Amino acid sequence: MSSNPAQPSHESAVGPEEWVERYGDGLFRFAKSRLRNISDAEEVVQETFLTAIRAQQQFAGRGSQWKWLLSILSNKIVDTIRQREQKYAAVAAYSADESCKSMFDDNGRWKSNLWSACPALKVLELQELRQIIKRCLAQIPHLQASVFVLSVMDEMDHRLICRELKITPANLAVRLH
Repeated sequence: MSSNPAQPSHESAVGPEEWVERYGDGLFRFAKSRLRNISDAEEVVQETFLTAIRAQQQFAGRGSQWKWLLSILSNKIVDTIRQREQKYAAVAAYSADESCKSMFDDNGRWKSNLWSACPALKVLELQELRQIIKRCLAQIPHLQASVFVLSVMDEMDHRLICRELKITPANLAVRLH
């Protein structure tokens, strides 16, 4: 495969068993640049190859295989972006749902006990918070993450944490700090 993310240099038509080797890297780079997500890019490239295998008799050699695969990939990328938009629209609609209208008083001001007024909002916020905490914990050393999870998230007593991890209370304080 050429280093150019555009069209591969050798353009003679090949069978599906050679598509991944010849076109895979270029298709993946193209998808990743559009979707900005490695998992989504990998998925659309795989779907592209599956779709192309099912429709290979439609290719008929009228153009280059690269451009044909790229057009299939482009359609898959558009589908993925549409799915993302639908997902975000569903979340927005869910948040603005009837159950959340009770978040405001008659004057349009926030009620003091917001969470009991809109359980859907609390669930969405807690899910987002869990994802943020998970990403943060992955960035710190395992021993510090363990202490944080036991102390803050599991609300374990500090004496018990020290006993379980075989550390001193001073060491626990340093790790939590």
